[in-house]
Amino acid sequence: QLNANLLTSKIEMLNKQIQELKEGNEIASQQIRALEDDKKECSKVRKEYDMANERITVLEKENEIIDTLQEHIQDLKAKLAAKETECASAVKNLAGSQRS
Repeated sequence: QLNANLLTSKIEMLNKQIQELKEGNEIASQQIRALEDDKKECSKVRKEYDMANERITVLEKENEIIDTLQEHIQDLKAKLAAKETECASAVKNLAGSQRS
């Protein structure tokens, strides 16, 4: 009788431990699923981050081109102003020589 009670007690204890392990396993499984979802989200965010960095690189190159074009425009404006001055001087000289 004592052995039977002891065995019954051990079986109940083992069943309780099995139940606790099952519950722990279920919690671990839920955490794994949550981590897998987080991993997918991180992957998505990483792709967006990489695309944003590529766009930044393109915009930086476009800004460099704009800066170069603005410098070229300034050079052309300076050359145009010099030519306008040269033409105005030539017109004055021409007008002066026609009066003579």
